[in-house]
Amino acid sequence: MPGLSIALVHRDSVIWRGGIGVVDRVTKEPVSQTDLFRIGSITKTFTSLAVQRLIKEGKFSLDSKLLALAPEVPFENVWEAEAPVRVINLLEHTAGFDDMHLNAFINDTGKKIPVLEEVLIHKKALHSRWKPGTRHSYSNPGYVVLGFLIEKYSGMPYEDYILKQIILPLKMTHTNFDYTLEPPYSKGYSYDGKYHESAPVMINGRAAGAISSCSEDMARYILMFLNEGQLDSSKIVSPAALIDMEHQHSTLRAINGLTYGYGLGLSTKLSGSDKNKKHFFGHDGGMVGFSSDLNYSRELGVGFFISNNGEAGNHKITDLITEFLVNYAPSDLPMTKKLNKEKIKTWLGYYKRNNSRNEIIKCVDDLLSSRTLFVENDTLFTAAFLQKKEALIPVGEVQFRKYNQPIATSILVEDNGKPVLFVGENYYEKVPPIPYNINRAIILGALSFGSISVILSIVWIILFCTKRITGRALMNRSVATCAFLSFIMMLTPFILSVNLKNIQNFSSVNGWTLTILMGSILLPFLSFWSLYRSIGVWKSTRNKILRCFQVINAACLSYFSIYLAVYGWFAIRIWTY
Repeated sequence: MPGLSIALVHRDSVIWRGGIGVVDRVTKEPVSQTDLFRIGSITKTFTSLAVQRLIKEGKFSLDSKLLALAPEVPFENVWEAEAPVRVINLLEHTAGFDDMHLNAFINDTGKKIPVLEEVLIHKKALHSRWKPGTRHSYSNPGYVVLGFLIEKYSGMPYEDYILKQIILPLKMTHTNFDYTLEPPYSKGYSYDGKYHESAPVMINGRAAGAISSCSEDMARYILMFLNEGQLDSSKIVSPAALIDMEHQHSTLRAINGLTYGYGLGLSTKLSGSDKNKKHFFGHDGGMVGFSSDLNYSRELGVGFFISNNGEAGNHKITDLITEFLVNYAPSDLPMTKKLNKEKIKTWLGYYKRNNSRNEIIKCVDDLLSSRTLFVENDTLFTAAFLQKKEALIPVGEVQFRKYNQPIATSILVEDNGKPVLFVGENYYEKVPPIPYNINRAIILGALSFGSISVILSIVWIILFCTKRITGRALMNRSVATCAFLSFIMMLTPFILSVNLKNIQNFSSVNGWTLTILMGSILLPFLSFWSLYRSIGVWKSTRNKILRCFQVINAACLSYFSIYLAVYGWFAIRIWTY
């Protein structure tokens, strides 16, 4: 992290505000309390406050239907008749919308575009993947839609309304929506062994993450939250509305009594030492070159803001700051209940997660994001795939916390009569373990055998060069290797480009996106060709181990290519996804 902007706040005073490090690695200019850092998704808290004010003005309500409010927004929801998308679903990320598609993230026009046009850019993400109001899945496009509602029902541009109703009344005199590399803006960087200076890009979604601010202004912003939505003579939101913002309302976990989670633009956050976690509300934010956190606790009367200009995670720093601010506050863990084994026995078993944030990587989530729920020695445990088991301590019949958590974060519910486990915001549905793990084993087998075939192909090439095998034999043996390398060809540019620094690679036809396209076509073609040839030369292959390996490798790769195709990874054109 080249620099940090920090504000530490008590409900009746600012403890400290300022910075550490530099805003520019060349000039070595130190971070000051007025240097602007991009706060990313903390912008969503401003958007939510604006929505609360429009609700108070009677423009609409939390239960207002999006279809009625904005028929010009092109969303899809097959459950609209029974479970319409409402304002509350947009605020709590429970509409089931996908997150920003990778080619729609960056605004590369060089100018601001109308808010409705921003919404239309995210059209492909605006489809409900499950019944709205059942589970949470973070969706920036939902907040882009809220920005349009603010503009439509306030009668003024989104930025102007935020400035007039929130920023100026709180006397946040430096905060704004523009970003350049010129002072007082900090330069943003990313680090992968060396520093890369980030360009001052705009995103397609100002209401989701476009604000820049400083420690001086964010200290005042936190004071507003700590003082029941008011600062000095400016009342931004009522205490009742603030409580609503802090709690979740529109998920199965909330309906069943677990209201701590992502609420109306504010999220439950647990921070502090491993043995003394404290419950805060707030939001974090990642933006090209920056990473930020806003945490506050009205109960403890403290809050803080930090932002670094190195795009690095703040977790260790937020824990240290929490310990500094609340070291006088003793741990107050909820009273433990006796585990009702009869009540929970229906839920014991195997689960897979089904609330992927990005639909494009759901194939990975469905493969790896699983966990078991079981009882040992009268204690309920959960164990995620390839991770150690964790005890779930009951604080109610179906509500549980981890050993160091001051609140319940897990709950057992039913969704249409089917057992569902919520761990944090993650929605896990119960699945039969045998077919699920057979599917996983075949795919992991494809990756393992494919890796081995690459090594063997080197040996086969040497044997060919020394004329110990024919060119035809080399070709028969190496087709599967080429199929596996096609997968690597598809995967590598995707991984290298999916970070914020390179995400603009997905927005056009270029070497990166064409490589992904070609890899996604060659993988199934070469896999099935390999299977065909390996079966065809079965009798002529003298080495039984080799011929079994070739058939199994080709079969696993063919299955893997089908698996990826089902999830949309065949002939995928990222630039139009």
